[in-house]
Amino acid sequence: WDDTTVVPEKTLANPSGGPIIVVWAAEDDDGNTSADTFLVNFNRAPHNPVVSAPESRYAWTSFDHEAGNGTLPLSMSASDPDYPSDTLLFALSIGPSPGQLAKVYNGHSGEHAAEGIGSGAVVHWQLIVQDVYGDTAIGTGSIIAPASPPVRPEGMLVIPAKDSTFQMGSLRLTNNLQTVQFTYDFWMDSTEITQGLYQEVVGENPSSEIGDPLPVNRINWYEAGLFCNARSKREGRDTVYAYASLTRVVGGDGLSHYRMNDFTIDYSKAGYRLPTEAEWEYACRAGTTTDFYWGNDIEGPYSTSRDPDADDYAWHSGNASSMQPVAMKLPNAFGLYDMSGNVFEWCNDWYHHSYPADLQIDPTGPENAPDPSLEYRVYRGGSWSFGGTFCLSSAYRVGLGDPINGGSFRCVIVTE
Repeated sequence: WDDTTVVPEKTLANPSGGPIIVVWAAEDDDGNTSADTFLVNFNRAPHNPVVSAPESRYAWTSFDHEAGNGTLPLSMSASDPDYPSDTLLFALSIGPSPGQLAKVYNGHSGEHAAEGIGSGAVVHWQLIVQDVYGDTAIGTGSIIAPASPPVRPEGMLVIPAKDSTFQMGSLRLTNNLQTVQFTYDFWMDSTEITQGLYQEVVGENPSSEIGDPLPVNRINWYEAGLFCNARSKREGRDTVYAYASLTRVVGGDGLSHYRMNDFTIDYSKAGYRLPTEAEWEYACRAGTTTDFYWGNDIEGPYSTSRDPDADDYAWHSGNASSMQPVAMKLPNAFGLYDMSGNVFEWCNDWYHHSYPADLQIDPTGPENAPDPSLEYRVYRGGSWSFGGTFCLSSAYRVGLGDPINGGSFRCVIVTE
């Protein structure tokens, strides 16, 4: 530029985008000068447009097994090299081949539920990403849909445990910890077995308070196993519990209960059964490492502690004077209700006061009752009749032979 320039303008270009430094100076006829330095940032188009889908067969939003297709969540992403906080606009097209694409999404969220996707299908995609200045980038590719999910048993939710490791127990509550690893996923009832379902399957209801939405109670461990067998038979599944005979015995609660004689548990069978203690605690914690599955730790004295958030998640003696209907409180992160409070729940394991110190893979507890005269099984979850909310901790456990303060349960099935 000089002072003879009619239009004091200059066009600057930076084809690669990004910032450039501009230094300019002006001098008049008398030799006086002025100079300045400034930065100009040239906007660049978004980078790396990508569409992804989950690999897990349990990731389907829904799946129609008769039609062989379902709804699969897709995620879109890209990066803005100049303004990472910019809101990008995504335009997604998908189809069975690159030449058969149809536009299915246009928006800012970057999430789309793709309908009518077949199990194991190859889905081709084109993603156009635009930033706030109108610059665009186009990406293409394909994804492979996961295998179809197994048919979900009614009332159950999948617990994603396969290849997971967690610390079981609590130094404060159980005196030692146990490292557990799973090689499988499993289904678990989202609530305790209701009296309505128990009556439907078994044909009787021994509970202390009657009501279809209430959890069944006053069930001993053997009767819970018999229910599991009956539920399996009703759906054409293998039974897990085998026994030579049944007898009636009067329990410590003064009631007559069934007892399996010479029984065995076959964990290889794909039928309903009680959860192992490790399965129960893993499902209860739902990924948390705190004392309570809603994210808090025990504060104050062990026996008199009161957690301020317990009322939102659990029935206990501070907010209930009797057993309550299932699923009235908030669930944990896996969607399971009443894992703490309301009624105690049976686990499959024989009770032992401590855990093995070494890594346990798919543990099922002691092989035999540590004290045959007691025949104690693991009792989990706490009860409406218990005071200190430490009893609601994910790690809290007791061993009992009779269904005192509960006697309820929920079932599991190992996934296919």
